[in-house]
Parts: sequence; structure tokens; C-alpha cells
Amino acid sequence: MGRRCGRRNPGGGRDRLALQKIVAMIDISGLIISLVANGALLWLTRTWLSERLKHSIKHEYDLALETVRAKLKAEAEVELVRLRSDLAIAAVQRQVRYAKVFERQVEVIAEVYSGLLSFVNVVSSFADSPGKQTQEQLTESYSSFVKLCSSRRLYLPKKTANGLDAVMVKCRTAVRRVQLHERQKVAEVTPDWNAIAKAWDILNDEIPQLLIRLEDDFREALGTQEAAAPAPPSAPPSGSTPTK
Repeated sequence: MGRRCGRRNPGGGRDRLALQKIVAMIDISGLIISLVANGALLWLTRTWLSERLKHSIKHEYDLALETVRAKLKAEAEVELVRLRSDLAIAAVQRQVRYAKVFERQVEVIAEVYSGLLSFVNVVSSFADSPGKQTQEQLTESYSSFVKLCSSRRLYLPKKTANGLDAVMVKCRTAVRRVQLHERQKVAEVTPDWNAIAKAWDILNDEIPQLLIRLEDDFREALGTQEAAAPAPPSAPPSGSTPTK
């Protein structure tokens, strides 16, 4: 009976070996599962952190972008208000300048008109009583009128300024005729009265036209110039049939 107990059981050894293999396989499987789980957990953690970081960066970027947009909008509104203010100020300044130019133009037209009338009166006085005193007055009046027109010509309308230039040229010729007449009287030479009279034809022709033009310019500047009446329709030729 002792031999029977001391005899080895080969079947039990094989069972233990199989059990050890199973345990080893389980351990390996557990290790693999643990590695896979840890890897998955690591991947999930990294993915979560990456997404969280992306959302955090996007949120901060959106906030910064919104702040920049609000700042740019505020600056644009301030700049727009400043620009409108500058434009309004410039418009007012331009209106003031135009008003001053307009006022000056009206004054110049009135001054030239008055100066021309004064010159015509002096010429008339000389024609009524020619002599050295009236001749000197004529020369002085002409010089004053030339000086007046030369410094104010720029404010006159172009057509009026050109007409004024033409009258001043003829006035200069007439004044020189008068001066020549006085020298001829001193030298006891018979003056050419026809030439003198012809030189002063401007008193009856161009000077009245220039005065009318200055009056029209003055009224037009003030806005009181009456509009020209429309021309009446021309009558159809005799024998013609009017169109319907």
C-alpha cells in the first residue's frame, strides 16, 4: 500500500502544465488587453485634450477677433464723424469765401460804375469850359479811373472786362488828343477839332453801352435781373398752310 501512495501521477503533471499554460495565456491576454486599454485611454485622452485645446484656441481667437472688430468699428465711426465734421467745416468755409467773393464782386461793379460816371462828368465839364484847370482835372480823373479798373478787373465778368479794356484804350487816345490840343494852343497852332471830337465819340456810343452792361451785371449778381421775354413766334409766309 505504501508503494501505491508513493507512485507519481503522470496525469496530474500534465494538468498542472496545462493549467500553467492557461494562466500564462490569461496573463498575456490581460497584458495585451491592458496595453490596448491603456493605448485607447491614452489616445482618447490625447484626442480630448487636442479637441479641448482647439476649442479653447478657437474661443480665444473668436474673442480676440470680435474685440478687434469692435475696435475697428469704433475707430471707423469716430473717423467717419471726424470726416463729416471736417467736410461740414470745409463747406461752411467755402460758403463764407464764396459769400465774400460775391460781396466783393458786387462792390467792384458798383465802384467801376461810379468811377466811369465820375470820369464822364469830368469830360463833360471839360467840353463845356475847356481850359488848363479842366484839362488837368480830366487827366487826373482818367489816371484815377485807370488805377481803379486795373486793380478790380479780375472781379468783373469776362465780357464786361473786355468791353472796359476797349473803352479805356479809346479814353487814353482821347485824353492824349486833349493834351495835344492844349500844347497846340500854347504854341498858337490851330488844333484838329475833328480829331478831338472823333476821339470823344465813345461818350455817345461805347460808354453808355458799358454802363448798361455794368448795371446788368450788378442786377444779375443780386439775383434781380429780369429774364428775357421769349421771342414771339414768327408769322408763317403768306400763302402757306399751317401745319397741324
